[in-house]
Amino acid sequence: MGIMRTVQLKLDDELLSRVDALVAEKRTTRSALTETALLAALRKAESDKLDAQIIQAYRKKPLTPDELGWEPEQVWPEWKEKPCTEAKSAGTGSKRQTRKGQSSSSRAKK
Repeated sequence: MGIMRTVQLKLDDELLSRVDALVAEKRTTRSALTETALLAALRKAESDKLDAQIIQAYRKKPLTPDELGWEPEQVWPEWKEKPCTEAKSAGTGSKRQTRKGQSSSSRAKK
């Protein structure tokens, strides 16, 4: 990791109290907690920067419908043609949605 430098920070009393409580809970040190938090903030900043670059690239050149190619995987053909219907569950009197209008008990008897 290299040479460790001493850095002085100014924190208000409330924040310092919360930091100290977390340090005690995690059984760590202020330095270790600060290092972990700074590394997480740097990773998030790098990730946010990459996300922004990807968004910008897709705004410049959006995908065409042919490039997406998800429609067949998103919708099952029989669901397009015949929507879900309500069916009574055997013995319970309760209604539930089924794909082909059958309750699970009537399908099990086949």
